[in-house]
Amino acid sequence: MGRRRDRPAARSLRNVAVVSFVGVTHYFLVRQARGPRWDPSRSRREQAGWNEHAAFIDQLSEDGKIPLGGPVGDVDGQYALLVVFTGSEAEARAMFADDPWMDSILRIESIEPWTLWIGAERLRAPESTPRT
Repeated sequence: MGRRRDRPAARSLRNVAVVSFVGVTHYFLVRQARGPRWDPSRSRREQAGWNEHAAFIDQLSEDGKIPLGGPVGDVDGQYALLVVFTGSEAEARAMFADDPWMDSILRIESIEPWTLWIGAERLRAPESTPRT
C-alpha cells in the first residue's frame, strides 16, 4: 500500500485549534443593504454623500477595525459585506452610528460573529483592542 497522505490535514487542524483558541472570535460579518434613500438611478459612488461615507469607512479601515470589505457581487448591487474587528455585536453596530450613510443610503441587515480558522494569523487586530 502507498503512504497515507492525511498527515498535512491533521497538522492543519491542530493549527486551526490554536488560532481559534487565541481569541480570533472578535470578528463579525456585517451585512449592509440598500437603505430607503438609495437612488437606483445612480451608481454606488454617485450616491449622495459618497465622499463622506468613503472617508468614514477608510478611517475605520486605517484604524484596523475593518480589515476587509466591499460590495457583494455587482459593485452597485444590493449588499456590502464587511469584516469587523470589535468586542461585541453591539459595538459593531455602534461603530457605524456616525456613518453619514447609515439608515439612509445603507442600513445594517445583519451582524454575525465569525470565528476565523483559515488566514486569521494574517489579519492584524487594532493595537488598542486586546485579544482574549
